[in-house]
Amino acid sequence: MTLYKKGAIKEPGNYRLISVQNTLIKIYEKFLYIKYKKRVMKALQPFQKGAIEDNSTLSIVRRALQKAEGKVAVFFDFKEAFDRV
Repeated sequence: MTLYKKGAIKEPGNYRLISVQNTLIKIYEKFLYIKYKKRVMKALQPFQKGAIEDNSTLSIVRRALQKAEGKVAVFFDFKEAFDRV
């Protein structure tokens, strides 16, 4: 389901996707997640980052700061990361 945010109505980027699921589907999703997590984690390449446990953007920044001998620069594009309805 899509929810209109702002701007031109015909522009796809001006809509936000929302999910409407019932409880049974959420429980089934959790079951599949637990069942296949190890298999999927083995298939991922070591350079892949993001929504992976202990491999998120924040944990990578923390590791860089701990190892840094000099200065570290980190840039985030919050405008693209967070939508407004």
